[in-house]
Amino acid sequence: MAGGVGHELRNPLASIKNAVYFLNMVLEDINPQVKESLQIIEEEVNSSEKIISGLLGYARPKPPNLRMVKINSIIQEVLSRTNIPENVEIINRLDVALPFILADPDQLIQVFGNLILNAIQAMFEGGQLIVKTEVQSQEEITISFTDTGVGISEEDLSKIFEPLYTTKAKGIGLGLAICKAIIEKHKGSIEVTSEIKKGSTFSIKLPLGEKEVL
Repeated sequence: MAGGVGHELRNPLASIKNAVYFLNMVLEDINPQVKESLQIIEEEVNSSEKIISGLLGYARPKPPNLRMVKINSIIQEVLSRTNIPENVEIINRLDVALPFILADPDQLIQVFGNLILNAIQAMFEGGQLIVKTEVQSQEEITISFTDTGVGISEEDLSKIFEPLYTTKAKGIGLGLAICKAIIEKHKGSIEVTSEIKKGSTFSIKLPLGEKEVL
């Protein structure tokens, strides 16, 4: 059903996008107000397409393509791809003895990237992001992301992983819901603790399964 609805919504959006492109091409001395309106239409179409993609991703999650991976390497790759503001300090506390685990690296890149971006956005005045990995027990490892941002209220904490729930002005409320779904597909768990004006910690636990020491 989700696929059919997504297809039906994408068709008219594609037509609108093509119409905007055509108008931008043929209108030479375009009125500034008209040009601005066309730009707004294009931006809203792009935003709608992202919402549809997010809904489809949540409604039809792909099963993880499991293989032995280095969690620390995945975290470092995500950090290298992320635009870190100058007023945000990244503190790595990665356990060098962390074992390999069985996981889908692409899906974990999506999860870690979402959590890191959320943390940065919560520290709009700057701060520290502590990224930590450790062996929790003989059965699991823990990956945590601790920021010194604005924090999350108790009311929002109880709903933070619900689909379509967001505290952001332009958010669609699917990022954390998808993160939770991915981690649970890996037979793991994700939880959050937070304090207003002090920051938040998102903690992920993943099973070791088959393992090999780095």
